[in-house]
Amino acid sequence: MKNFLKKLSKIISNILFWILMGVIILLVFYIVTIKIYAKQNRLDEIKFNMYTILTTSMEKTIMAGDVVIDYKNKNNIYEVGDIITFYSNRGNGQITITHRIIDIKIENGKYYYSTKGDNNNTADTHYVSQDDVIGKVIFVIPKVGFIQEFILSKVGWIVVIVIPCVGIVVYDLLKVLKIAFNKKKQPKLSKKKLKAKEELDKYLNNVDDSIEVLESGDSSDTEIL
Repeated sequence: MKNFLKKLSKIISNILFWILMGVIILLVFYIVTIKIYAKQNRLDEIKFNMYTILTTSMEKTIMAGDVVIDYKNKNNIYEVGDIITFYSNRGNGQITITHRIIDIKIENGKYYYSTKGDNNNTADTHYVSQDDVIGKVIFVIPKVGFIQEFILSKVGWIVVIVIPCVGIVVYDLLKVLKIAFNKKKQPKLSKKKLKAKEELDKYLNNVDDSIEVLESGDSSDTEIL
């Protein structure tokens, strides 16, 4: 029973480890892709986006620290009840907010959404233009936002990207050096083995000669008798 529990715990820990590694790899890939598209001014081409929820305005549907995956459809038109992530100008800069659509109005063919956090008592002050909508929330990953925030930090970038890359380079270098060292060392070992073999052959030859001498001596004694 103990062995079974040990094996089971090992399997579970391995599964959790690889799930965590998969999430980290996905986040790193996403972050790198976003940085590349941002430099090329092509962010509008990205249909899927990931955002970390920092506040409790959407609890208990979405908790602080969760990561939401948004999808931007073709017309950027959504329905009442959909949870969307959008740009909002608050204070001195532009921020992203993830709230639920509670009302829609159309003016001159353009959609405007009234939004509200599930945990808020009142709706947001302004309607959101469809042009400011990043996408609809299609999936929520619990608590992964803390990992994403760590990866985005300078320390996290070094730990997750730089150190593993350096480790791979060092490992490959050591591997090459080991192969080269073994190639140099191999002839010396073969010479030692060859010398030992020669000495062994000489010894065996001497033994054979001694046996022949003894046998010849025995036979002569028999003839005399």
